[in-house]
Amino acid sequence: LVPATGRFANISEDVLHGLHLAIKNSVKHMIVEDTGGETQKTVTAWQSLTTQRKAKIVVSGPGGSSGNIAISSSVNKQRIPLIAISSTPTLRDQDDYVFMIHPPIQAEVKKMLEIFKTRRITKVAVVYDPASDTQTIAHNIFVKEFSNIGMITFSEGYGKDVDYRTLSTKIIASKPEAVYIIAVDKIAGPVVKQLREQKYTGLLTGFSVADSDEFLKSAGQHAEN
Repeated sequence: LVPATGRFANISEDVLHGLHLAIKNSVKHMIVEDTGGETQKTVTAWQSLTTQRKAKIVVSGPGGSSGNIAISSSVNKQRIPLIAISSTPTLRDQDDYVFMIHPPIQAEVKKMLEIFKTRRITKVAVVYDPASDTQTIAHNIFVKEFSNIGMITFSEGYGKDVDYRTLSTKIIASKPEAVYIIAVDKIAGPVVKQLREQKYTGLLTGFSVADSDEFLKSAGQHAEN
């Protein structure tokens, strides 16, 4: 179950490549159903895979935590393992047949708060994708907790047609000491590039999934500073 279409489509390409490599010599058939990153499409796709195509195990995500939560009761009733590519903490509370690849996002946010506190950074700008359950939760936790040690100068969710230059201009105008980019690699790279090209010299921090070759490629020479 992957978002082959919709705003998370670019991420699903990497997931499919990884799955093809992983099962190359061990699985006879891999069936791909498009969720579009939408809850109802995920439910429909799950029903198709498990009742019509008789799938024995399902990998789902990324960008579809709401859909995964919606099908969790069916997952456990049918006893078909669901491997969720997600950091959304709600999934951890589901029953025995739901497995998360990534740790819950709270631990990452907590570590970021510690970094800012250690560096005595008191002004931070935050950007995230509101269509992502994981990123939204990370944003909300961070904004709430950071208010105890400093000020959020800028907080904005970006859409699928994000204008990186405009977003970067807004961030810089808020005069943050650091920017927390809660975004996947294909978004984080261009944001970093634009911020540095517009002469922003503050600390840039990001979501762990941005640690990839894709980020290095899209951020260019600015990935290292």
